[in-house]
Amino acid sequence: MENIYSTVNQGYAPKRYLRIADITRLYPIGRSAILNYGKQGLITPIRVTKGVIVYDANEIEAFFSGKKAEAQNAKA
Repeated sequence: MENIYSTVNQGYAPKRYLRIADITRLYPIGRSAILNYGKQGLITPIRVTKGVIVYDANEIEAFFSGKKAEAQNAKA
């Protein structure tokens, strides 16, 4: 099935961003851990305004997929 954005935007899908509340709903992690990962440089915070920070959805998905893989490898 073809991605709807590939025909509309000539192959470029628009970037999706997640706020901290979105990330905490999707993954079993707290707000402070997300902020700490940003300070450590593990994920890239994007400051929109003084009180609003967003994260690239693809980067977050890749980060947590890698974390899951590491945890599964450690158990094996």
